[in-house]
Amino acid sequence: MKDNLAFQFESNLRTVEETEGLTYVTGLLISEGRSTNDREYSLGMISDICKQAISKPLTFGTVKKMDSNGIVKVLHNEENIIGRIVKTWRKGTKVFFKALVSDPDLAKRINENFGVSVGGVATEYSIVQEFGRKILKLIKMIVTHVAIVSPEISTGFPEAKVHAVVHESRMTFYKDGLELTDDELTGIISALQKTGEI
Repeated sequence: MKDNLAFQFESNLRTVEETEGLTYVTGLLISEGRSTNDREYSLGMISDICKQAISKPLTFGTVKKMDSNGIVKVLHNEENIIGRIVKTWRKGTKVFFKALVSDPDLAKRINENFGVSVGGVATEYSIVQEFGRKILKLIKMIVTHVAIVSPEISTGFPEAKVHAVVHESRMTFYKDGLELTDDELTGIISALQKTGEI
């Protein structure tokens, strides 16, 4: 982009508002290997999780529930949906994510110390005994959500954490009283690039 951009544009295009915009959270979703809760994730499994997680709900927090054996378990609060996963990518043996947070007040509380955990249902797995422990080797899983949890909550992969919280401002452009669509803005930008203005 050229410095001191100046151009003449003959239209009644104008910006009328600049809003606080959108808040995104990025971080590490999951890694290949064994989780602290004895689940084994292969490279193929995390690749599948990477694909499935896109568009899944982003939840916040945990709840305590007693199971049928009277043991209190800490579970993701699946009802507290605060956003949605918009992008995932794999880099080596790790899967990363970007999520749009729709609750601006809650977004202000999230920071790099918060943990990340994948919620889902294992539909195919094998169980192996290793040094007296049952290891669940996942073959297939249905991802239902991704949870952001407080720093004091243990997650399956301690390195799975929020890496950044990014607040983006947003400008809205109008022409003849109507908000321009992304395609219309892209067309304007493309035309300016062809003329060498940007």
